[in-house]
Formats: sequence, C-alpha cells, structure tokens
Amino acid sequence: MFAGIDDDVAMRKMRLLTLTSLAANAEDRSLPYSRIAAGLHIPAEEVELWVIDVIRAGLVEGKLSQLSQMFLIHRVAYRNFGKNEWIEVGQRLESWKESLRGILEVISTARRQVENQTEKEKTAAERLLQQSGDGVLGEA
Repeated sequence: MFAGIDDDVAMRKMRLLTLTSLAANAEDRSLPYSRIAAGLHIPAEEVELWVIDVIRAGLVEGKLSQLSQMFLIHRVAYRNFGKNEWIEVGQRLESWKESLRGILEVISTARRQVENQTEKEKTAAERLLQQSGDGVLGEA
C-alpha cells in the first residue's frame, strides 16, 4: 500500500475502469462472462456483481443475460475521447439524420394524403349541396 492509497479501493476502481474499457471495445456490443472474468482476473461467479457495480457507477449501461452468459451493452462512458470516438459519433448522427429524413417523408406523405382526401370530401360535399340546392330551387 502506498501512503494514503487503500489497495482495495484502488483495485476496485481499476477493475471498474477495465470493465468499462472491455465494454467500449466490444465489437458486437456484447461481452461473454468468460471474457469479463479473464479481463478482471476474477472468478466467473463474481462477474455479475462487477457488472452491476459498473452500471451503478454510471460507466456502462446494459443488461445481463444469464441464459447466454453475456453482458449486452447499450452505452459506454469512454475513458478517452479521441478521433475514433468522434468518427463513431459522426456515424451515429448520420444514421439518426437518415432515420429522421425517412420519418419526415412518411409524415409528409401522410399529410398530403389527408389533405387530398379532405379536398375530395369537401368537393363531394359541395357537389351534394349544389345538387340539393338545385333540387330545392327547381321545386319552387
């Protein structure tokens, strides 16, 4: 133990940061329990406790799949934010932008359909009024 540093506290923080790094580098946004255990140098039985701790610390968001023995990652707080992370942010923003364009197009199409339908109904109602008015005037 160094002066003023508690070994247990330091080890806990290193493991949380290590688990955060493992999650950030997970290619398919999932980590097998075995990889977590190996990376943290812990028994497999402790994996879920460490994952819960890293989630509580706000470093990673995700859920445990006990059935498949996987940690499914939703979001990771990056330890370093460099060029690669900016590239990933840019790609996600482009993806969201494309999704929003698609949504706007669907909304615009639906709006045009409603406006066309409303115009057709208005024209039909005016025609009916005209016809009924002609009939009333013709009777008089």
